[in-house]
Amino acid sequence: MTERLARYLVEQVPTVPDNPPTVPTVELDPKSVLAAELGTVPETLSRALRTLQDKDLIRTEDADIVLTDVRGLRHLVDSA
Repeated sequence: MTERLARYLVEQVPTVPDNPPTVPTVELDPKSVLAAELGTVPETLSRALRTLQDKDLIRTEDADIVLTDVRGLRHLVDSA
């Protein structure tokens, strides 16, 4: 699930370089909507978000997900 979430986030910013001058953000849909879109339940989505945060790849701010390490997210997707 973590890899699916990472892929989703990377797909939201396809033209952003690996080391952007400013960190890109993705608007966070309601967790139930995003979970359904990714084929999971909100609790699993929350765990995947926490895993990506613990790896310092993202951080959440209100209704946004800040992609703090685009290169790391892409690496996670590519290695899956």
